[in-house]
Amino acid sequence: MLGAAWFGAEGSRLAARLAGLLYEAARSDPLLEAITGDARHCHGYGYLLVYSDGRGWRILWERYDAADELGPGEESCRANLDALGWAAERLASLVEGTARGVLMLHARRASRGEPRGSLHAHPYLHGIPGRNGYRMLALMHNGSVHKDGLALLLGVDPAAYTDTHLLAVWLARQLGTGRTMEEAVREAEKYTKTALDIVLADIAPGPSISLYIYSHLPEGLDANRLEYYKPVVFTAGEAKGYMSSTLKLLAEKRGLKLETDETIGKLYHVKVTG
Repeated sequence: MLGAAWFGAEGSRLAARLAGLLYEAARSDPLLEAITGDARHCHGYGYLLVYSDGRGWRILWERYDAADELGPGEESCRANLDALGWAAERLASLVEGTARGVLMLHARRASRGEPRGSLHAHPYLHGIPGRNGYRMLALMHNGSVHKDGLALLLGVDPAAYTDTHLLAVWLARQLGTGRTMEEAVREAEKYTKTALDIVLADIAPGPSISLYIYSHLPEGLDANRLEYYKPVVFTAGEAKGYMSSTLKLLAEKRGLKLETDETIGKLYHVKVTG
């Protein structure tokens, strides 16, 4: 999982490089393998890219999972990784050289029993209507939350949704009632099952664009899961954001110079514009 904001050409080049490294991590993640026995994040991918082309702001959203046609087995796993590689190359070419923007990129490893398909790939987008105009929330999430409690509050069938989709709808409703992002994410902690590692883009008229990063880990996680789920917030010159712990390991191997912060329970706010 990668969430990056940049504020100049140097930052855009780093974001482009990290997109490629995420593809590498999705193909072979030793931290995931220690937990599940399979090192691949190959259950679909998605991204949200928001950037200025010098005349206006472009918003690109893509989600993909070959399981829609090939089923949830090995064939779709290989197809998803191939498609993610192409997407990472395309994103790098779009991002590099732009002056300002946000990239959210997620390679999915679905929890057992969760629905599959392109409609269930992260990030999820949900609109928030208000007196100041339409606002959009985009969410991607690593870990799992308790679905039944959220579904009961929302009045929906939990089987039709992933846990992250329910979380996105719930957070959007909280923000729509006037709660702050800090209040909403801290309230979400009580629904945490394995981890609440979340990256959110908040896009309002103007545009006003912000990236939020938050992590909550419950007590009792074993050492492998603690290593896998620990949040990594990075800063490097003209870029700042979130990367998964495996992505950090790859970045270090490639010699990328990053300042990192792994504080749990802190809400990070990166204001991109507005």
